[in-house]
Amino acid sequence: MGRKRKSGGHLPERMYHHKGTYYLVDKDNKWTNLGKSLPKAMAKYHKLVPSQRAIRTMGELIDRYMVEVSPNNAPTTYKSEIAAAKLLRAAFNEMDPRDVTPVTIYEYIDYRSQTAPVRVNREISLLSSIFTKGIRWGALEANPCRDVKKNPERPRQRYVSDEELAAFKSFIPQWLSLYIDLKCLTGLRQTDMLALRFDSFIEEGLLTGMSKTEKRTGKKFLFEWSDQFKATVDKIRGQSGKVKSLYLFSTRQGQPYTADGFRSIWHRWMVKALEEGVLEERFQERDIRKKTASEIDLEHAKLLLGHESVKTTLRNYRLLPTRVKPSK
Repeated sequence: MGRKRKSGGHLPERMYHHKGTYYLVDKDNKWTNLGKSLPKAMAKYHKLVPSQRAIRTMGELIDRYMVEVSPNNAPTTYKSEIAAAKLLRAAFNEMDPRDVTPVTIYEYIDYRSQTAPVRVNREISLLSSIFTKGIRWGALEANPCRDVKKNPERPRQRYVSDEELAAFKSFIPQWLSLYIDLKCLTGLRQTDMLALRFDSFIEEGLLTGMSKTEKRTGKKFLFEWSDQFKATVDKIRGQSGKVKSLYLFSTRQGQPYTADGFRSIWHRWMVKALEEGVLEERFQERDIRKKTASEIDLEHAKLLLGHESVKTTLRNYRLLPTRVKPSK
């Protein structure tokens, strides 16, 4: 089985990360440069090391999934799965996939629930996906996660008031304030907001994909022009001193913000707003999406957020009380 890794536990066999670059190291200790981007490195690794041999251990099953399947997900999902796979490998590495039972999985859930009762649900979701692929690859006959119940979760309930949002917008840079305006109008996820390009605007409005929906269905969405929508886009176009870029929200080099970079900026301004008394309570960027979905008609919210069912919208995104009329 070879020596146990000291680091890089999320990487497949014989793949290493050294000084910012990924390498494949063969049995003769020859180092092949796979590049600096992990998704591209994984794709190149897969071409050089076909995964056709029999899967003997959970570590090998997890590795194959992380090489062949996980890189096809959205970047944020892929990054999250890398972290989860590292934990799963540490727990199940040497086990035969056929020996993993619901009891084994519950033992893992109980252990992880001591420190990460919600996060472990994501890890079990990944484990279930890995087992599903493992069945196709001949590693086992049934998915032991099928009858496992995850920890109960309660969707985040933070509703951002108009007053809070206005106070924060008056405190932050203009581009970030306009980012919030556009997010309130479209309800787009952070990933999709940061990917918006000026050439996505056509005569009828904004034609764009939604990362999760487009990955699953290939559908695109047309946000039709309204007076407020057009005025907001015009303000974004006309920002003084803004570097020329294809992207609506870009760095000084004209490149789109990375997810980590944007989160760092948001966190910094949120901390300042709390310290200076502009806000009394923190809110997250994703809370704006829920605010938008809570303040419009349910069916409209479902379409705006790209959900296939109103159940998803109702369960996770509607924060205000449901209005009902008395019987008489």
